[in-house]
Amino acid sequence: MPRICVTLLTEVRHRSLLKLDVVRTVRRVAIGTVFVHGLVFPQEGAALVGFNFFPYMGDPHAGFLPPDTSDPLSAKMIERLQFIADTFGARGIEVAFETGQETAPVLVEFLQKLGRKNVGVNFDPANIILYDHGDPIEALRTLGPWLKQIHIKEGKRPRTPGIWGEEVVAGTGEVAWPEFFATLRALNFTGWCCIEREAGTARVEDIRAARELVERVG
Repeated sequence: MPRICVTLLTEVRHRSLLKLDVVRTVRRVAIGTVFVHGLVFPQEGAALVGFNFFPYMGDPHAGFLPPDTSDPLSAKMIERLQFIADTFGARGIEVAFETGQETAPVLVEFLQKLGRKNVGVNFDPANIILYDHGDPIEALRTLGPWLKQIHIKEGKRPRTPGIWGEEVVAGTGEVAWPEFFATLRALNFTGWCCIEREAGTARVEDIRAARELVERVG
């Protein structure tokens, strides 16, 4: 059975962030210079408490990656993300970027151009569905060489184009979990599977249900 951890988020997602055109304008490393001044605190803190892995996810996300790496914005993001990776790498810390905001092939091309061995992905199958960016199993195979951590999260695809899908209790959405875990085994993944529940009014119970799912099919 995979190693399990839990992420319990307490914030309420603002309604505007369900609109993908709004999400594309926020949480982007390439905008502004604030990240340079704030970066020392998480990386020093991670080193002090003995972390060897920093999931660069949630808030802040790196932001939507330009689908074309020749885009000037792409070069700016790569330069800054290399700085982030090197800063954490100097402390022996790995960095993982969360999946879903772009397709797996776009993310692979970006990671190859980024060229940092301590950088990989925190693979969230629900986000692939919520953003309607393909098949989570196919994306998992594509991103296999870069896997650092897995999110156990569930989703349903958007009913309206341009609107985020619906996060639901693990096992009640569109992720094919038996095939998902079979693919993880085929990839020889031995990292953490972190249960994440961002929505709902019974999150503790939902996390228990997710754990039972992992124990049953993982």
